[in-house]
Amino acid sequence: MVRVVAAVRLRREASHGLGGWEGQLSFFGFVAIAFVISGRTIFKGLRNRASTHPNLNDRLANMVGQHGQATTAFDGGSGKVKVGDTVWLAQGDGPINAGDGVTITGADKGVLKVRVS
Repeated sequence: MVRVVAAVRLRREASHGLGGWEGQLSFFGFVAIAFVISGRTIFKGLRNRASTHPNLNDRLANMVGQHGQATTAFDGGSGKVKVGDTVWLAQGDGPINAGDGVTITGADKGVLKVRVS
């Protein structure tokens, strides 16, 4: 590819008299476009590959199944739970008192869904 680019450059400069910065600019533009096209073709399979770890950057999804402890009584179905060293907002499907053990069943918009364990 380097030989092709060099040949194109020499031919362009000879036929158009593009020396100096004009020639360098046109050469740079040609090479940049060639690299973009070839790179997109070569690495096409890497861009749309399905992830082998769908929850890699989704902390809440990774917490499903973990156990925690209610830090407040759930008033109206919502309260706070401590999982590890972090306190999270949570929603429960029944009466949950402060100190009860809970299991995380899901998450929605930063709020954990829990049930008594």
